[in-house]
Amino acid sequence: MKAVYGLLLLGLFTLLAELPPLMGQADICRLPKQDGNCKTLSLRWFYNRRSDTCERFVYGGCGGNANNFKTPRECLDICTPSGLRRFHHRPDEDDIPGFFHDAADIVDLRLNEPRPKYDGPSQ
Repeated sequence: MKAVYGLLLLGLFTLLAELPPLMGQADICRLPKQDGNCKTLSLRWFYNRRSDTCERFVYGGCGGNANNFKTPRECLDICTPSGLRRFHHRPDEDDIPGFFHDAADIVDLRLNEPRPKYDGPSQ
């Protein structure tokens, strides 16, 4: 009976040795940004190894890879050393009107409908 258990254990170890390793957190953060295949359009975050920061992108809702986080905090917690809190870009005060003007051209992510175009302050 011990021989049977020994053979089963040997077979199990052999099988486990041939399986590919599970993807670790560090590996997830090395994956490139992938927008996905569908058209749901939701705002997500990915870790950019080159800039060593978490950056926003628009995710299509299906496909893609695991370097896709719902919040910047989740991205930072998984992909940066603990306690390090960096975001890709904070607009300068001079850039804010242009930032919001450009954003008006993007599909409203909550309603999936085009937003009205902002033409600046009314006169």
